[in-house]
Amino acid sequence: MASARLGTLLLVALVTAAGCSGPLAGPDRGDTGTLTPAPVPEDPDPDPDPDPTPATGELAPGLDADGIADATRLVEAHTAALAGTSYTARLSTTRAAPNGTERERYDRVVRVESRDRFRYVLTSETADLEQRTDRWRDGDRAYEAVTENGTTTYRSLDSPSAPTLLSGSGVVRPFRVLSSRVTETRTTNGTTVHRVVGGPNDLPPLVDVSFVAVVTERGLVRSYRVSYGVDRRDRRRTVTVEASFTAVGETTVERPPWYGEAT
Repeated sequence: MASARLGTLLLVALVTAAGCSGPLAGPDRGDTGTLTPAPVPEDPDPDPDPDPTPATGELAPGLDADGIADATRLVEAHTAALAGTSYTARLSTTRAAPNGTERERYDRVVRVESRDRFRYVLTSETADLEQRTDRWRDGDRAYEAVTENGTTTYRSLDSPSAPTLLSGSGVVRPFRVLSSRVTETRTTNGTTVHRVVGGPNDLPPLVDVSFVAVVTERGLVRSYRVSYGVDRRDRRRTVTVEASFTAVGETTVERPPWYGEAT
């Protein structure tokens, strides 16, 4: 388990970076707000087995009996599990206002069929902005449609890459810093999965930091949920980040309906 000093330094970096698109913040601005203490999240596994079979054997890369032993190795295994195959990834970041209502929300969906064929949609909703960015690439053709206040603009792009929704600058920090534990290991349709829970811990300036992740035996992070709180100007706000990686090997990408307008 990382030392308290290391944990504090990493999480302080996470918060201060949020002002310039920090790893758990929205895409363009960052207020690491919070409201109520965040309990350990519910299991986000998108496809639970109603009759799971307890599994035995080695844990996923980066895990040991006490939880996540090597966050970097786990993320590397996750990246390797998605390399050379298709998949659909979803990432949602929500910040709660002091009165408990939703203050800001950013939803990202990326469908990857191959390295040079994907579609990425980012929807941003804040008190003063509603924006949708839709990016599509097929080989040498790549276009983007941005809709804001009912007006859509298009432009061509120069060979963009599909965004990575789980990276060393994202949930690796809470994965590395928080004490964690494997609470369940089971086999579903021949695939062994581990449920890993971290926190809740207070790591100033963040409070009630916790996560839950579902990881396959290969190291694919099927889903995760991170939540934490921070007090700013005598008010507590809550940030929740949820992600899933599904349809591995089964995702296809179609031409977007606005393609004709963009070309």
